[in-house]
Amino acid sequence: MQTLSDYKTLIAKIAWTLAPLCWGVFVWFMIWEWGAYFGSFNYLVRIIMGCSITYFFFSKALNNAARSYRIQCFGYSVPVPPWWIFSLVAIIAPIALFIPILHRSPFIESLICGVIVSAIIEEYITRAFFVRYSMKFPEFIAYNMVSSLTFTAMHMFYTQEIKSFIEVLLNGHLAFGFALGIIVYKTRRIELAILLHMVSNLLRYTIPVCLFNSPYPSTIAILCVVCADLLFFISLGGCSSQELT
Repeated sequence: MQTLSDYKTLIAKIAWTLAPLCWGVFVWFMIWEWGAYFGSFNYLVRIIMGCSITYFFFSKALNNAARSYRIQCFGYSVPVPPWWIFSLVAIIAPIALFIPILHRSPFIESLICGVIVSAIIEEYITRAFFVRYSMKFPEFIAYNMVSSLTFTAMHMFYTQEIKSFIEVLLNGHLAFGFALGIIVYKTRRIELAILLHMVSNLLRYTIPVCLFNSPYPSTIAILCVVCADLLFFISLGGCSSQELT
């Protein structure tokens, strides 16, 4: 028999599957509608907002997971810093953007904003609830699919002219998000998903485009994508073999 607590948990799970879409809309308004009010502090406001949401709703679950579960890949422990270290990095790193010589560098800006901060906040908003709430595997598949769809839709709002859903879908966000969800579910930890998200952003965009000015399908871009995919599939396969406890 379903209790009131069960219904509250169900509503919370549904709400968090939709959270990425809400975050994308919020980011769009922060940049293009309200940006003039916040100026240079726009990015810091978003970071503080994302980290505060994570701390308020998920800090207890993430701390318990960091103490209780080791990330294993093919049976070998993978040492990663706890989630709050990533939060500190996300808050501190953008300070570098106030240094003029660094602020003028597309590579540094992409490294801080796209690789470090975006990957951390997006993983918190999209997949931290898999750590907090227990669910059977079939239930997880359903929630992960919806969450991955809203994670994909979130990327529609990262430019002033909102992209079509088909455009961001073809960029591979759905499969990428779904696989990261599996990693979080199997390891009961958020940290490896954050690291893989950071590496993916670094190799797929920041290095080839911002450092070498060689977007896909250049040789450099293809090599970076191959490296990113190889690391990702090894991690996915290794973590998927981990037994749930």
